[in-house]
Amino acid sequence: MLFALLEWVSVLYNLPVNIVILLASANVIYGIYALTLAFLVTKPVYTITVLAIANAVCICIFIALYYVQTASLIGVVFIILEAVFVCLCVCVYFGILRIQI
Repeated sequence: MLFALLEWVSVLYNLPVNIVILLASANVIYGIYALTLAFLVTKPVYTITVLAIANAVCICIFIALYYVQTASLIGVVFIILEAVFVCLCVCVYFGILRIQI
């Protein structure tokens, strides 16, 4: 979706187009990797850890901190909430956080 709305999202988030491309690419890679993990019968702990660290720390938090002065509030909030979502998913996976459905 970010690829389709590249220019609009760039203006909305007040971020350079290259950063929006980076975010979109990271989301695609994250989705492919997560889907691959979903189909594995046994999921080694390190694979989930790599997934969380790569998305939450290396991409989301770095971009949020680097662009906090120039990005729009919506852009920073989106990036930070994405990192929080990934961390919560990892906490649920490891049993640190229990969600009753």
